[in-house]
Amino acid sequence: MGVGLTLARRLALMHGGDIEVSSEGHDKGSLFTVRLPALRAPAPAPDAIVIETAIDPVPFKRLERILVVDDNRDAAVTLGSLLTAAGFRVATCFDGPEALAAADRFRPHACILDINMPGMDGYDLGFQLRAQNPDRPPVLAAVTGYSDDVHLDRATAAGFDLHFTKPADATAVAEQIGECVRR
Repeated sequence: MGVGLTLARRLALMHGGDIEVSSEGHDKGSLFTVRLPALRAPAPAPDAIVIETAIDPVPFKRLERILVVDDNRDAAVTLGSLLTAAGFRVATCFDGPEALAAADRFRPHACILDINMPGMDGYDLGFQLRAQNPDRPPVLAAVTGYSDDVHLDRATAAGFDLHFTKPADATAVAEQIGECVRR
């Protein structure tokens, strides 16, 4: 009930699903039914960079390469899978050094970075990713729990093109990333 149910409903809707709740009355318990669309992508191997090809690319004429970096593995893999389903080629990493190595090979058009990561935060990582490819720097998007003006200003000053607050709407992320990359 309350915030938990609202959050669960929002997450289900953001992922193209729905949630239903039913009960036979007081002290009878509740039944929660969550329906989510199935993806036909393989499950990622733990501790590995996942590079997937797109499944049924709908909104994009060419496959943009996106690097997703988040120390929360579930969040990174989920966002990567949703972006893959939207027509992007995606590499998923879980820390800064791993992302720098992957970017050198993968050459992303855009990087979606968590800000609060141990060791190397998203601000430092974004700076280094852009420095790796100064002739064609990637679009940088922050996907973070920080949404106050201080963090928005800091992300802008650090060169981020987009800023999304977790939990981010995957459709909005896909659309805005696609627009930025095509500019």
